[in-house]
Amino acid sequence: MLVATLAATAQDTPFDKNYFSNQKDEFKQAYSDLKNGENYYTKGYYNEALEYYNEAYKFNPNYSTLNYRIGVCYINLPM
Repeated sequence: MLVATLAATAQDTPFDKNYFSNQKDEFKQAYSDLKNGENYYTKGYYNEALEYYNEAYKFNPNYSTLNYRIGVCYINLPM
């Protein structure tokens, strides 16, 4: 269990401009997508949130919170 936790933590790269100083424009767009996704996510509009989250994921697939929320969105999509 501890090993899995450490492995997951080691792969977590937050959406922080300091981690992406060489990609300022790309970061700005991805961060905007992340925030738009969060806006829809908190309102329960999972399909809309997923569209923005997937764009943010293309830029930073190693953000654990984003990965978790993408999973929640998929779970809550109508079948």
